[in-house]
Amino acid sequence: MTNIDVLFLSSAILGTSRAHSSPPPFIVQIYREWGWEIFQSIERYCKLPVAYGKLKNVNHINEEPQDMLESFFLSETLKYLYLLQDPDSDLDLLSSVVFNTEAHPLRMLSLIPKHSRTSSGGHDGFPYLGSEPTSDAVSSFVSRGGGRYEEYKTGDSPYDPISQDIRDKSDELARKRRSFIVSAMKHAWHGYKTYAFGHDELLPRSMKGNDPWGGMGTTLVDSLDTLWLMDLRAEFWEARDWVRDVSALPPSKCDNMWNVCTIMHFY
Repeated sequence: MTNIDVLFLSSAILGTSRAHSSPPPFIVQIYREWGWEIFQSIERYCKLPVAYGKLKNVNHINEEPQDMLESFFLSETLKYLYLLQDPDSDLDLLSSVVFNTEAHPLRMLSLIPKHSRTSSGGHDGFPYLGSEPTSDAVSSFVSRGGGRYEEYKTGDSPYDPISQDIRDKSDELARKRRSFIVSAMKHAWHGYKTYAFGHDELLPRSMKGNDPWGGMGTTLVDSLDTLWLMDLRAEFWEARDWVRDVSALPPSKCDNMWNVCTIMHFY
C-alpha cells in the first residue's frame, strides 16, 4: 500500500492544534501534495481497462501491471488518498474515531465536535501548490522524484509559516482532486462488480474472480466504509445487501478472518 496511511494519519494528527502547542502548519499541505503525486502515478502506471493491477516493482514502471486487484487497494489505498484530499472530513482522530490496522474507522464512545485548526500568519511561502487537476494531466503524470526528502526529513520546513490564504487555496485544490479519486474508486468497483462480485478479489486481466480467502467477498466487505465515505450510496447499499442476504461464514473461517467477520457483523 506504500505509506499512504502514514501520510494521512500524520497530517490528521500532527497538523492539529491539540497535538502541538504550535502545530507545524506545513504538514497537511505537503502531505496532500505527496499523496496527489502517488495517486497520479497509480493512474498512469496501474490503471487497466478493467480496474487496476499492481506493479511487481515500482522501480520498473514500464512493466505491465499484474493480474491482481487486492482488496486493500479499495479499502485502504484509495480511502487514505481520498481522506488526504478531504478538508471537510469530520473524522476526528484525536477525539472520536480510531482507525484499525485495515483502515476501517471505528467510532469511539463519545463524539466530540471537530476541533478547528489554528491559523498562523506569515508570508505566502509554500513552494508547490499543484495546479487544478485535469484528466489529461492525471493520466500523463510523471513523478518528479524524491528530491524533496532532504528538505523535510528532519521535520522542519524552510517555508514555515504558511499564511491562511495558502491554507485556503490548498483546501480548495484538495476538494477538486477528490472527484478524481472517487472516479478511480468507481472504476475499480465497476470492474469488481462486473467480473468478481462476491469473490474475494478481482483478476483484472483475466476478468474473473479469485478466492484466496475462501470466498468471503473480501474486497466487497473491505470496501464498505470507503464507498460510504465517498458518498457512493448506491454501491454501498448493494454491497451491504450482499452481506445481509448472501454471505454466510462458518465459525471456523471467522477464527482467522476476524476483521472481515467483524465488519460483516456491524453492517
